[in-house]
Amino acid sequence: MKKTRIAVVQMNALLGQTKNNLATIERFMRAAAKKKAHLILFPELCLQGHWVADEVYAKAEPVPQGSSVKRMAKLARQLGIYVSFGMAALHDNAVYNAQVLVGPKGYMGTSCKLHLSGDERLTYRGGNSIPVFDIGTCKIGHVVCYDNHFPEVARTLAVKGAEVILMPHAGRSGQWTTVPQEKQLVHKVKASFKGEYALRAVENATFCVVNNQAGRAGYVQSHPKNHPWQPHHAGGIVIFDPCGNVIAESKTERIEEEMVVADLDPSLLSSARGRPNFPLANRRPELYSELVRSIAAP
Repeated sequence: MKKTRIAVVQMNALLGQTKNNLATIERFMRAAAKKKAHLILFPELCLQGHWVADEVYAKAEPVPQGSSVKRMAKLARQLGIYVSFGMAALHDNAVYNAQVLVGPKGYMGTSCKLHLSGDERLTYRGGNSIPVFDIGTCKIGHVVCYDNHFPEVARTLAVKGAEVILMPHAGRSGQWTTVPQEKQLVHKVKASFKGEYALRAVENATFCVVNNQAGRAGYVQSHPKNHPWQPHHAGGIVIFDPCGNVIAESKTERIEEEMVVADLDPSLLSSARGRPNFPLANRRPELYSELVRSIAAP
């Protein structure tokens, strides 16, 4: 791994407003390029918004031949930056919750959310691969939102060589109407990220980069307006080093769009992986066969 400057964005991805969301994405891309970022991470489903149910099919686009992916690839080439962004991807008449990666040479690949939470399983089809991508300065992989509750996904990426794990979210947080409620949600979400994902960094000795949508994206018709699964997101950016220390994070007081820029120091990675108790070096895979056995749902 080489030193990698990463820009991480929390944004409000308005439902179905792909054109407006692309404009927001482009604005942050240009800001990240000015700060000489090598890589920029956008949240889960930031292109069309966090749609569920029938509405998503009308907005989903094919990858990589869709117009939005082509535009993103063109911008990445112009700015000389790698970009990871979330979208509803259409393939074989099914829609996938996809995190797409483009770079200076165009489209690089797609990671699809594997485990679907709550109402998402009624809309999206789960992916079936866990790819790792080489972006020159480091190797990266994606763990999308709910997939982070399955430690096997991050471990698989690490075993396959990932040095930086990107963790984009569109975590729904319920309603807020007052400033105190807003602050409470922000602190609650970031505390959750810090409580769970620091461990992912430690157990795999990888940088872990977490972000989330931020704001009221609109309302879906499949739920009452006051339902906690409406697409209202509390934001939150946290970047962990391979020892689980927070090296950068978003502000914690308001739910608003923000970009955080940080340098990922390769010496921290080599130090963590040089420890006598580095977990990946001491694994005993011959004992783990039960992990791939299906069990009956409770």
